[in-house]
Amino acid sequence: MAVLLVSNINESKGHTPPFTTWKEKRKWKPKYWKQSTLDSGSSSEEDQSSGPIKYVENKITAPALDAVVTPDDVRYFTNETDDIANLEASVLENPCDVQLWIKLAYKYLNQNEGSSSECLDSALNVLARALENNKENSEIWCHYLKLFSKRGTKEEVQEMCETAVEYAPNYKIWWTFLDLENSFDGKDYVCGRMLQFLMKAPKCEENFDLRSFHLLEMLLYRVHLSIFTGRHQNAVALFQNALKSENDKVVVQHLTIGDRCLAWLSYIHLIEFGDIPLKFYDPANSNPSKIMKREPFLIPWKKAEDVKTNPDTLLAVFEDAIRSCATENPEDDEKIVFCLPLYRNMILLQQLLERWEAAIEICKSLLKICPVDCQLLEALVSLYLQTAQVERACDAWLTAFERNPQNAQVFYFMCKFFILQKRSDSIPPLLQAFVATFFECSHQEHSPVELLRYFLNFPMPIEFTPPSYKGCFTEEALNQQIPYLWQIYCLYQSLHGSSEEATDAYEAALGAVMQEEIVQHIWMDYLVFINGRVVGSNNQAQEFKLFTDLVNRCLVTVPTRYPIPFSTADYWTNYEFHNKVISFYLNCIPKSQHSKALERFCSTMPANPGLSFRLLQQYWDESNIQILKLQAKMFTYNIPTCLTIWKIAIAAECFLKGQREVHHLYQRTFQKLPLCATLWKDVMLFLMFPFKASFQFSAYPISIDMVIFKLELILMSASPSLTATPV
Repeated sequence: MAVLLVSNINESKGHTPPFTTWKEKRKWKPKYWKQSTLDSGSSSEEDQSSGPIKYVENKITAPALDAVVTPDDVRYFTNETDDIANLEASVLENPCDVQLWIKLAYKYLNQNEGSSSECLDSALNVLARALENNKENSEIWCHYLKLFSKRGTKEEVQEMCETAVEYAPNYKIWWTFLDLENSFDGKDYVCGRMLQFLMKAPKCEENFDLRSFHLLEMLLYRVHLSIFTGRHQNAVALFQNALKSENDKVVVQHLTIGDRCLAWLSYIHLIEFGDIPLKFYDPANSNPSKIMKREPFLIPWKKAEDVKTNPDTLLAVFEDAIRSCATENPEDDEKIVFCLPLYRNMILLQQLLERWEAAIEICKSLLKICPVDCQLLEALVSLYLQTAQVERACDAWLTAFERNPQNAQVFYFMCKFFILQKRSDSIPPLLQAFVATFFECSHQEHSPVELLRYFLNFPMPIEFTPPSYKGCFTEEALNQQIPYLWQIYCLYQSLHGSSEEATDAYEAALGAVMQEEIVQHIWMDYLVFINGRVVGSNNQAQEFKLFTDLVNRCLVTVPTRYPIPFSTADYWTNYEFHNKVISFYLNCIPKSQHSKALERFCSTMPANPGLSFRLLQQYWDESNIQILKLQAKMFTYNIPTCLTIWKIAIAAECFLKGQREVHHLYQRTFQKLPLCATLWKDVMLFLMFPFKASFQFSAYPISIDMVIFKLELILMSASPSLTATPV
């Protein structure tokens, strides 16, 4: 088709060789032909602009430029069509144009003439000139500070950061200041000042949510910094001071109710597990960092023995948290809705402690305020099932459906429950009742599946006459239900339709639904359905190949790049759903095939931490220690700031008695995680007790100050070759 279009263009324009469009892929990079000085002097401006643009072949082989623009991408600043002279003239004409100044600075930085030191000085000089006219611009300051940190001493960089926050007191500048500090004391000091800066910022509704998020992010960063450097008591004290004081100078008073809930849940997670929730952060980066995902979570208790704190004390902490989040009016229904993450964790705790009645009462009282909250309904039903009250569990869903007959989400979750209870035969009459709530009596002329297809905008037969909606129902209300109607339609077809009809339903749903979470649910339902078809097929080899292809298509098409909160320019990579799909796939194949499958997936997702752990665990289970060592070492390059990967790599070398390699791994680790207290503790214990896998000692309660003191003595006497930046 492309060749045909090019041929038509050539014919319509009357192009004749050699002046025709070339159809093959170009193997050289086009370079603008500049006319010589002698020729330009003897020709007019009109002559210079006439004629075709000439290109010369670039004989230097350069790698293909990546199509993805990242914050560190310099291609924007080094475009060949802009030379330094033109940019210098432009910034003189427009001294307030920030992007021109930045572009000129990076043009100097990346020029081929002069040494790298001279280029850096030239770039800093440009940014310094830019700051003369734009002292309050945070973007210029950030670029200047990052480049200046490569040139100046520690004291000079700190002084320049102080100047930056004086002229441009901005969260982005403060964060750059924090990144440039490399010691605990320096970072903790900047964190404290950042919190004070945010709390003193003027209160206005436009930026209240953003300021609240920044305060939560900075509080968790400071707590994480203390935990990371072995100061657990200090971390608990920071949280208590931020949450439990009543005056206006504490952080909690400046947070939105939703962020207060997250702060309290993080505090409970800290006192229970000794760390802040990993759900907020990128698992590939173990250093204290920005929040990547701001979502409520369930504290990962699995059984009653996991609860470390006295249960009554822990419940009292939950009560304090709820009171803190509903200070003005505890009976306000809106505030209770925002506090649902706290209540859900409270219900989970009561459930683990087998306090069934208390948990059921909490669920019932909350459902009076939030009758269509499916998470609460699922929690109540789970409590009924654990106390062998199956009929009451069924009644809970049926009652919710009767009170909200037009809620597609409630109906979908109710159907899923009946399928799990082996009562799928009750779904068709329920579907009939569900569809009937949208139309007048004429719905009896059509089957519920036909009306569902009509809802979902499928092509209908010519003789189909659409029934009229009930007066209380509108198109707008229908549009809100569409994603869940797709789930209902797919579920019904997988139960009562043919295999082809169910497949077509899932394919259509994946092309129509846009909501991320629902798309993931549809994919999982689709994979479960296809796997069930494999089990019951006479030609399992062919069906399994189709299933494997579908899994690969799911992993390729579902996005992994997500924006961080309150940002449209910064992204992070989240493999959580992909790892869930891979786990499901591994459960469908024999264990003997797990290694090959994991290796194949790792080759397509080399920076996936969860997948890397799974592969290394597989090698360990198969006693392939040599392969485990090599693979773990490779992962230290793919995921260089993941602490767990480093510990596995070091443990494998310790197991194989590779002392020299262990020393080398520790040196590399401290370059990436210089403030990690557990690593400093491990290296000290390794030097004291060689070849006892260092990660086994991590539970010893050794303070970081004692670690540093003893480590310095050991390094000077036992192994002077092992050096790293101290904490």
